[in-house]
Amino acid sequence: MTFDDKPWITQSGHRFDFSRRQFLRSAASVGLIGLGGAASVFGARPAAAQTPVRGGSLTVAYTAPVDSMDPRVAYSVAGQQFMGSIFDNLIFDNNGQLEPMLATSWAAENGAREWVFNLREGVKFHDGSDFTSADVVATYEMAMDKTAGGRMYNAAGPLSAVTAEGPLRVRLTYSQPFSDGPSAVASRFMRILPAGKFDQLTDHPIGTGPFMYKSFEPGSSATAVKNPNYWDPERPYLDQLTIVGIADSVTQQAALRSGNVDVLSGIQTETFLSLRNVSGLIARSEPGTNYHCLITQINMAPFDNLKVREAFRYLIDRNMLIASALLGQGGVGTDSPFQVTDAYYPKDLPLRNQDLPRAKKLLEDSGVGPLNLDIFTMSERPPSPRIAVALKDAASKVGIGININDVPYTEYAANVTRQRPLYTTGTFATASNLFTNLFLLYHSKGAVNYSQTESGPGVDALIEEILATTDQERKIEMVNEVVSKIVLYSEKIIPYFMNTSVVMNGRVQGYTFPRFDLIDMGRVWVS
Repeated sequence: MTFDDKPWITQSGHRFDFSRRQFLRSAASVGLIGLGGAASVFGARPAAAQTPVRGGSLTVAYTAPVDSMDPRVAYSVAGQQFMGSIFDNLIFDNNGQLEPMLATSWAAENGAREWVFNLREGVKFHDGSDFTSADVVATYEMAMDKTAGGRMYNAAGPLSAVTAEGPLRVRLTYSQPFSDGPSAVASRFMRILPAGKFDQLTDHPIGTGPFMYKSFEPGSSATAVKNPNYWDPERPYLDQLTIVGIADSVTQQAALRSGNVDVLSGIQTETFLSLRNVSGLIARSEPGTNYHCLITQINMAPFDNLKVREAFRYLIDRNMLIASALLGQGGVGTDSPFQVTDAYYPKDLPLRNQDLPRAKKLLEDSGVGPLNLDIFTMSERPPSPRIAVALKDAASKVGIGININDVPYTEYAANVTRQRPLYTTGTFATASNLFTNLFLLYHSKGAVNYSQTESGPGVDALIEEILATTDQERKIEMVNEVVSKIVLYSEKIIPYFMNTSVVMNGRVQGYTFPRFDLIDMGRVWVS
């Protein structure tokens, strides 16, 4: 998206044309460009806890815009955040703590092969229809269908059946013991949809969430208004929520300073560093769970050769990439979805960094001839293109030619993912459950295992056993074993973890720092 040809959306919902050039002039006039200051995690600090104020509107900006009104299709963080405001889950994942949502209670039966959920009574969809077990059954059956499920496919776990036991009780049956059942149904991909109305989602999404759909301008903004009949009578506090996409750092800064945006979430490091000491703003950056991947498709040449994949793991100088792409606001990735401080990361697994002689020797031993490869990336998903640049520079030193193709997201989604051997991804995030972190990303049947190939000898069986066991000590041992394999065999190269950075107007209250990317907008208010 560029602001030369897109209208801007104000807090009140009015449109006006405001080009990037105008934003740059505005930024210069308020001294945004070149703003310095001592290192700081916080700018202005939030006021002491107060009684929430009802009313008002909030505009939140992400680097990439809301991409769809259909939870089965929405991919961007902004899109998933908007879906979480329109729709509810059975269970809410509050930064790793599971809380009742559309389900008031749940219990495992038959050795965790079955999970039973008791549903909340009196809940209404936005069109006034009743929420019942029929909606849960329809949603979960759709999520079991590879063709119809989209990003919801397999997101609830290894489901074999979903059964209604009356209007307010549902039983999920799994093909194996599944200790992660409650965490999986709390996934951002498992929003409850209205039965019989799936075909309306793209044009007018109907959920049970705290906000109701108002409007959507693809590539620009999405707006929702308060649900006056929400099942929690205390929430939401806001009358209106708007989510916009702003890719450019200077434009982000000017939008916040001018008051057209209240919150910048998941922003580039440049934006955070420029705004961290500005009076009246709250700026916060903490070690986060977000990362970008370099995908080397195992099922395509030349990456069907293990030695070639391993060689590519030693090409990038990860510390230098953190310094240049993240300006120091991040941590080294070691091709594992878990950071080195996590209990799931093997203590004896060495850190991996650039080793060009080793990479060159691996390439020679692979028997693969001279390599000239295309890499695909997206400027709409910064700073992932810098991975491509770092790879090209390093690869040239060992005789590999790399041609960078920077394509729009629409082309990327249609023609790159799963179809090209080498590309960067948008943002991934370590989740609060092992089903997402391991099964979806690394099991050969996982929806986000792009190669649909086992990520190492015995990895599928190990992941299935991990999900079945309730013995935490044994679970950690098995996860350590899986990680030791996937950092060598899998398609994913993870060079860094990004700090999570948020800058907001000091009037914004209740905006919980998003450890796992998304927050409950129903709890946010403005003073």
